[in-house]
Amino acid sequence: MPFGGCENKTSSKVDQQKTTRGITIEAKQSNAELPLDTLQYTKCVYGLDEEGNSVQGRVSIEGNSGIGIVKTTNGRIIEVVLDKGKQDKLIATDQEGYTYKLLLR
Repeated sequence: MPFGGCENKTSSKVDQQKTTRGITIEAKQSNAELPLDTLQYTKCVYGLDEEGNSVQGRVSIEGNSGIGIVKTTNGRIIEVVLDKGKQDKLIATDQEGYTYKLLLR
């Protein structure tokens, strides 16, 4: 796989409970307080170019936009800028103006 190391990483609330000398201490950690536009993450993507050819790659997303690299089936590597759409859908554009419809893995 040309883009190894792709994982499903999810962020969720972490609850920990510790009892010491009869006293219960609860630690809660959550990133729910952070505004969505400050969260940055790297994801694997796959999708199609304008001609229907398959592409796959990695992107870094912060808020509703990001940058990344996709690779075509013939091995061409393309840098893209992307905008986040509804759900896990992304629209990426390369330097030549071609668009790519991508989905998060």
